[in-house]
Amino acid sequence: MHLVARVGALRVGIVHGDAASLAGWRFSHEALDHPKSRAWLNDVRQASNIDLFASTHTCFAALRDFALPAGRLTVINNGAAGMPNFSASTFGVVTRIATTRAPHRTLYGLMRDGVRIDAIAVHYDQRAFRDRFLARWPEGSAAHASYWSRIAGGPDHPMARAAA
Repeated sequence: MHLVARVGALRVGIVHGDAASLAGWRFSHEALDHPKSRAWLNDVRQASNIDLFASTHTCFAALRDFALPAGRLTVINNGAAGMPNFSASTFGVVTRIATTRAPHRTLYGLMRDGVRIDAIAVHYDQRAFRDRFLARWPEGSAAHASYWSRIAGGPDHPMARAAA
């Protein structure tokens, strides 16, 4: 369900959902921005001794840095590597955590204790992706209803909201 790694001085928790559940949504941008999430985040920070959580699951990218009573906690969620993440975009996002500067242009990020935490665009063949998607999930299917508008034009999620 999770992996703990050390990058530079940071203890990094790598998860799919959140710190409590494989399918959890508490690292979504909406949950991270909710005032009530601070108590849960503080409990997670205290129990895990994790400095940075890297998540992918909630479809919308987010990077947040919290000063909590239990200590500083950073959360980065790349949203989706294989679908658009931002309004009017056609690229996915991956997270890069390293002690060196990214060799690629970053979308946003921060430096923490000598470690770069960055979001990087993943460009892919959008036309081929659309064709494969429609071949598997035509109009009228549940997947088409859930994802097509996002695939075709990006979600209603401006990049500025990811790195708030």
